[in-house]
Amino acid sequence: MKFAHEQIYKANAPEPSSKRRKSKDEVEQPAPVSKLTQDSFKMALANFVVQTNQPFSVVESPALRDLVELISKDKDMTSLPGRTQMTTIIQQQYLKCKQSFTNELFHLKSKVSLVIDCWTSSNGLAFQGVVARFIDDSWNLCTLPLDLTLLSGPHYGENIAHAPMKVVDEFGITEKIGSITTDNASNMDSFFTSFANLMEGKGQIFDVTNQRIRCLAHIINLSAKDAIECFEKSRLTF
Repeated sequence: MKFAHEQIYKANAPEPSSKRRKSKDEVEQPAPVSKLTQDSFKMALANFVVQTNQPFSVVESPALRDLVELISKDKDMTSLPGRTQMTTIIQQQYLKCKQSFTNELFHLKSKVSLVIDCWTSSNGLAFQGVVARFIDDSWNLCTLPLDLTLLSGPHYGENIAHAPMKVVDEFGITEKIGSITTDNASNMDSFFTSFANLMEGKGQIFDVTNQRIRCLAHIINLSAKDAIECFEKSRLTF
């Protein structure tokens, strides 16, 4: 960043420690707002991209462009919300989308297939994503993200089976599950056994043998790794 975008880096780089510390009053004073020009807007936008670690392609986002266009039409309506209010707005939008998805799935005539995956982020947080796939009444293949759960506890199959079961209940698709696709990790065996037991408690039958789908991409990946390892061993032998 320092060498590829020198001007942006210099504009946002922290001051050397040799400079005097600012007083409390100085720190709390907001930075003066520059007059809006094409150049000042570009620099402010670059500052936003750098300081929030956004991809450069964010400036091509239709949503961001719509926001800028909306602001430019009415300068009196450009008061941006704080983080607390923005959190509330996003939560309200999520609940509206969730209700819309629930209604769509309720009136759906076809079965719903789930795709479930777990992974751990670079900062050590474990997540589980649940995505629904189905054919709508117009014979379109549809995909709906239903949930992204922050997992707690060990990744035993019995433990991680409760999160997707909760999703199935909340979206009212207990009677519509057609299949579930996961990777081939060892804990998936106990996951499906536990999920089938949870479904049985809801009065539904989930046939693990016929309704479990193993991810083909994961199978190919494992096969490729084994093949490469064999080639490496053969090369070392000769």
